[in-house]
Amino acid sequence: MPLKFRSSSATRNFSKPLLPAILLLCSIGLTLTAWYISRHHFNDKTKDRFDYQVNTIRSAIIVRMTAYEQVLRSAVGLFYASDTVDRSSWKNYVQTLQLDKFYPGILGLGYTARIKPNELDRFTNRVRAEGFPDFTVWPQTARDDYFSIIYLEPFEGRNLRAFGFDMFTQKNRKEAMLRAWQTGEPALSKMVTLVQEINKDVQKGCLLYLPVYDENMPINTVEERQAALQGFVYSPFRMNDLMQGILGTVAGEIEIELYDGRHIDTAQLIYTSHGYNNQKSKADFSVGRNINIAGNDWTLVLTTREAFLSSFEANQPNIIAVAGVLVNLLLLLILVKINRLSKRNMELAESYKSEKDRYEIVSEITHEIIWEWKLPTNTVSFNKIFPTLIGLQKAVSELPFDAWISYIHPGDKDRIMDKMTALLNSDNLYWSDEFRLVKADGTVVNMLARGQIIHDTSGNPVSMIGSMDNITERKQVEDAQRRFKEELEKTVQQRTAALQRSNEDLESFAHVTSHDLKEPVRRMLITVGQIQAKYQNSLGEGVSLLDKLSKAASRLNQMIESILMFSTINYESKKIEVVDLNIIIQNVAEDLELVIAEKQAEISYQPLPAIEGSSALLHQLLYNLVNNSLKFSKPVVKPYIHIDSQVRKTGTTETVEIKIIDNGIGFSQGEARKIFNSFVRLHSKDKYEGTGLGLALCKRIVERHHGTIEATGSLDHGATFIITLPVKQPAEVI
Repeated sequence: MPLKFRSSSATRNFSKPLLPAILLLCSIGLTLTAWYISRHHFNDKTKDRFDYQVNTIRSAIIVRMTAYEQVLRSAVGLFYASDTVDRSSWKNYVQTLQLDKFYPGILGLGYTARIKPNELDRFTNRVRAEGFPDFTVWPQTARDDYFSIIYLEPFEGRNLRAFGFDMFTQKNRKEAMLRAWQTGEPALSKMVTLVQEINKDVQKGCLLYLPVYDENMPINTVEERQAALQGFVYSPFRMNDLMQGILGTVAGEIEIELYDGRHIDTAQLIYTSHGYNNQKSKADFSVGRNINIAGNDWTLVLTTREAFLSSFEANQPNIIAVAGVLVNLLLLLILVKINRLSKRNMELAESYKSEKDRYEIVSEITHEIIWEWKLPTNTVSFNKIFPTLIGLQKAVSELPFDAWISYIHPGDKDRIMDKMTALLNSDNLYWSDEFRLVKADGTVVNMLARGQIIHDTSGNPVSMIGSMDNITERKQVEDAQRRFKEELEKTVQQRTAALQRSNEDLESFAHVTSHDLKEPVRRMLITVGQIQAKYQNSLGEGVSLLDKLSKAASRLNQMIESILMFSTINYESKKIEVVDLNIIIQNVAEDLELVIAEKQAEISYQPLPAIEGSSALLHQLLYNLVNNSLKFSKPVVKPYIHIDSQVRKTGTTETVEIKIIDNGIGFSQGEARKIFNSFVRLHSKDKYEGTGLGLALCKRIVERHHGTIEATGSLDHGATFIITLPVKQPAEVI
């Protein structure tokens, strides 16, 4: 609705010279105040972002190192689950872990054996007999115990230099090995130089140890653990490779320094992202955090790079003050109203989340049964948790397969046997299923079992290794969750209705406000054009200022038009007609002819079907998507856009799937969902023009046609938009 002003003494006072000056000063004051407040708000948000990245980096290091500890625990489990672990089985086991794929940054996984002095010669001869005639335990000095590296995979490259090395002869390694030996827990060494290092690309390093005890000896006290020690599984880490594997691109805008110990000491600098000899960036933010990894302390120092703030700096208009004040006040009016409705939406959403959280049930973590089905002997070995769970009076660690599987409930036994044996003859490596176990006292427990086939070097299956979890309590929890389902669904319906009403109010307000803004902006554009035409030769530097004003007003006008279209899309009914999508594509190509010619773009499409819908809305849908692909094309690559379709039939319903594929700049898959939200921009307006409403409008058009739209893509490799629409509409209007 246009704004109407009543004639009064206040409006008549505008003719006096003092009042406009006062209003001008007030407008300038409001602009300066808003700039000051936004500046401080920007600083607070920047610090919050820095704190978030700091916590993300710290958590990434802790989580990854914990995963490496689990790798060592699984390796210890291999020793406990096997009669002997020879070089071949160790190699197969490590290859199964796929360290490069799932544990980037780890240099290898090894085993160092404990050797008594009187066993040294026999041990050396045995290793030499395995095909290593030059093998020796080094350094060759007399000592009470020898700890020789005998297994280290991958056994190639740098790792060959560590073969036979006694890590117990070096102070920092010995301290960590003693700590692991005495506690039975993983222990990380202080900073060392790995024996794997050569003259090229020397990095500082550390090692993670976990002891392997004789499972037939007690290990309840330090003395018992010292007596029962057989060796250590361990992993060496080159710190630069380790940090790159952990962090990747997480810390692109932050410099990282990692010190060995609880204090910042240059001599203990174990890793730096900016180079040991390079000067640190001038920091806007810097913080130090302590991390304890397997009993060893690290001090993590994080500092922002110079580019950390550059993407957040805003270009504040400092010219043409009157126009700036007018635009700011008009936008402020919209934002205040939208903010109120948004707060209401947020309150409803928080209330919904709080209601939902009350009905969530957290399952307790159960002990895990580790088992191995050895195919050559048809026996199953397992850890101590299995006989404890079943209630066997005699402590056993291995049973014939038939005896082991007899504990499965008769109603599940045949099914489980069929699946396990079928897995041996299939291309699948993994198996998972739920079944019931019958305990010795007759009670039944529910179990979740997982298994993986292990093959020998010839590709033949030799064993199946897996785990079982007691999920009885989880089953009970699921029953409880079903009882809450009806109440939860009722609450969801109530909250959804409230959110829908709030969104409708928000859209109605945006439509009315945007409509009222069109006339002032139109007049501004006309006035600027008249001044440019009349005073072009006398304005001097003022011409560029007027150009900036004209561009700013044009962007505002584009935003207002987008808001109007976005807010009215759900309110104007459209009559259903049969729409030939081929004609729509041809019309879109004609509308974008200048842009296509300018970018030398190529558009191809397969014959498209005719569907029911609104030709105007479908034209707007395809126009926005094709224009989006042209806009976000690569600067030096000719845009290529391909459109194809496929008709699918499900029961009595026919749908058409339309794909629009381009070779543009793309986007990360994590952003695929949010690009359809209102006012979302993945790039700055200076680089790519737009209002942030184009894809949101596409989503509304598709939903009005009872369809869906989704997007996939990757950075620098283009994007694909997938639209699914029914061929027939359920009503005569949408």
